[in-house]
Amino acid sequence: MSLKNILVAYNGNDTSDHALRLGLAIAAKRDAHLTGVFAHGAPRSIESVDGWLPEGLSQQFQELAEKIQKEVVSGVEGKFRAVIAEAKDPAKVHWMGLRGMADDAISKIARTFDLTIVGKYSPSEYGEQLEIHPDVIALRSGKPVIVVPELTGAPKMCDNVVVGWDGKRTSAKAVSDLLHILPPINNLTLLRIGDERQSEPDAATRRLLTHIERHGVDAKYVVRKREHSIARSLIDACNDLGATLLVMGAYEHSKFSEDLLGGVTNEVLRSLSKPVFMSH
Repeated sequence: MSLKNILVAYNGNDTSDHALRLGLAIAAKRDAHLTGVFAHGAPRSIESVDGWLPEGLSQQFQELAEKIQKEVVSGVEGKFRAVIAEAKDPAKVHWMGLRGMADDAISKIARTFDLTIVGKYSPSEYGEQLEIHPDVIALRSGKPVIVVPELTGAPKMCDNVVVGWDGKRTSAKAVSDLLHILPPINNLTLLRIGDERQSEPDAATRRLLTHIERHGVDAKYVVRKREHSIARSLIDACNDLGATLLVMGAYEHSKFSEDLLGGVTNEVLRSLSKPVFMSH
């Protein structure tokens, strides 16, 4: 499947500007369409008190909410338009506003795109109802997501790709999505965090290496000893290997358990210093 339809989750934050610039660079290279989406809804504080107010006052609150919302939407769209002035083909760049909480609305619309690009999480100056959580988008949309940290310029993402490989379903799906969406890939490393004495790939991993090579990608297998948490060890190994893109499955365990107890997905996203390609 070729990459022809890119979604960028945009809310006006600096991190969503980075995501948009990366999306524009990919779209120009692939001759793809790019759509920026801004999901917005009434502030929860207004919604929570609306049912307790007299009719006249309730109407005033609703009118105020609509006025604020229009100003916010106009301001965010204005920021988007300023960034896309860099677009190689403006006719293939689009804007979409959606009503609703950001995570829910973006996850649903992402199902109709090849790829969604999201900035690293940061609080929104306009309120929590506009905040975008990249892991939630990956979990709920069923489509691959690239999460972008605060970078200057668009990195050459596919020069040196590192896959966090554990042999499980989500990491296998991430590899499959990567091969179908982001070629050409120059170099790829299957990275397993574990016992360095097991330096040779098992039968399943050898089959995967063959599969990757049949897609025209040079692939190798590396094992790194777990020094700290799996996530920290993964990040350190990526830095040592000079990775330009980290590929990983999102939430092999439930998101609730990772939120409660911590986990690889959460820790990687908190410590993000390079783009991460995630699938669930």
